[in-house]
Amino acid sequence: MTKTLALALKKVSELPDSAQEEIGFELLEYVADLKEVREKLEEGIRALDAGERVQIHPKKFIAQMRKRHGKKK
Repeated sequence: MTKTLALALKKVSELPDSAQEEIGFELLEYVADLKEVREKLEEGIRALDAGERVQIHPKKFIAQMRKRHGKKK
């Protein structure tokens, strides 16, 4: 564990239990999302290495990501 993460967890441990639970759930969700992104990147890299190409329509892709992640324009 890094010093920064250890410090953050120490500070979180000083908060009320309800706040700790909320932060814990948010952290777990963030880690799951990060893992998913990394897996998709690795999959994409393997596909590119294998010579596979996929046509991406940037505006459509951005719209899909905004819808999925709740981002506004």
